[in-house]
Amino acid sequence: MNFYTAGDGTSGTRSDDKTETRTDLNINMAAGQSRWQTGPNYGWIHTELSPEVMKYLWKLIKKGEVAKDDYKQRLAGNISTEFGIIDEDNYFQDNIVLPQVELFRNNNGGSDPVRNFVQMSPGSPLRLTEFWVNCSKPGEFNPYHFHGGAYSFAIWMKIPYDWDEQSELKQFQGTKIQDRKVGCFEFEYIDMLGGIRNFAYRLSDAFEGQMVFFPASLRHTVYPFFNIPGKPEKDNGTRISIAGNLWYDTTGMGSEGNYSTILKESAMKNESESYDYSNDEFKNKIDIKKEK
Repeated sequence: MNFYTAGDGTSGTRSDDKTETRTDLNINMAAGQSRWQTGPNYGWIHTELSPEVMKYLWKLIKKGEVAKDDYKQRLAGNISTEFGIIDEDNYFQDNIVLPQVELFRNNNGGSDPVRNFVQMSPGSPLRLTEFWVNCSKPGEFNPYHFHGGAYSFAIWMKIPYDWDEQSELKQFQGTKIQDRKVGCFEFEYIDMLGGIRNFAYRLSDAFEGQMVFFPASLRHTVYPFFNIPGKPEKDNGTRISIAGNLWYDTTGMGSEGNYSTILKESAMKNESESYDYSNDEFKNKIDIKKEK
């Protein structure tokens, strides 16, 4: 039996490389046979989308660029462009994401990843009520965050760089390989001992057309990528991804009954209103600027 652990079992160093295999744990015990037992936990689904589906998604992106449904006020991204797209005739919802829900349930005891005190009418359907595009230029990123709803997904449409090349940039030399997160998509979660664990996808164009489908409350981030010295800036490209959220439709109104729609309307109303620091109760309590 092979065990995948953090480190090689001899050096005492820690690594997040799950490809490391330990064979020194085949131990004969006087007490009898022993086996490794993992505790219950959620996971996520990694899917390669078909060329037909990718063609459909690119078509939605082109239409979204024209419609200009700005999503920036609704999202955490520190990036240039985020806009909504429309799933025509619920094609993506019905043919791609709802089958992912069934696969997730089949691997998690038949349940959805929501707290057990959540109550709703029996048979409340899940609906793809938020669907958007992220366009990131070099240096832009998505900080750690989680989504609303029950399930979320991210699709890598265009990755204009290779992690292997990015990780060799001058500023990362001397940093341990496992800590070079440049350009990565990364999940963060708590293990059974309360420790923070991470799982990073080291992105390149090989990931184009692939999707991760996960619980909406699972924290994740997308790290910035950078211009390659000597490479024309226009050739460094834009990272393009699609994301979406599935919510329970408890109102029968689809996306129109989604609470996130209320948030969007509120954000649009207050978009031009600036914060009034004169009413800040913490004003002048902490001054990090030193007098010269």
